[in-house]
Amino acid sequence: MLEISVKEVRKNLSHWLSKAEHGNEIVITRRGKRVAKMVSSISDNALPRLGDFRKKLNVSGISMSDMVIENRRSERY
Repeated sequence: MLEISVKEVRKNLSHWLSKAEHGNEIVITRRGKRVAKMVSSISDNALPRLGDFRKKLNVSGISMSDMVIENRRSERY
């Protein structure tokens, strides 16, 4: 993690953006206090596809829709 001042960021913004883009965390300080963090918005940790995620789930018991219907029937009267 790199700490740099606001003044330095203003001078060389494209340089620091490039550093962040390549995976460096950059903390921006003002008068010695941390005020912001620059990180890459590009993530290699993509979420799994929904279909793949659903295949991994093991569901047992009655379905949610049957449960809702049964609860509505029992609470009517």
